[in-house]
Amino acid sequence: MMDFPSDKILELPSNVSATYLSEGAANVVYTINVPPQRSTPGQENGEPTTPSPWH
Repeated sequence: MMDFPSDKILELPSNVSATYLSEGAANVVYTINVPPQRSTPGQENGEPTTPSPWH
């Protein structure tokens, strides 16, 4: 354990978590926001009520 510099150990998780948080958070927010809207039959028909801001 002591052979590994703490910087190296911190670098890997930082890059992974940064990418995961960027894409993961976006996906989580999108997933959370979509189902409630899709739950309404009107939304499934493609009503132009709330188009995805990031599309």
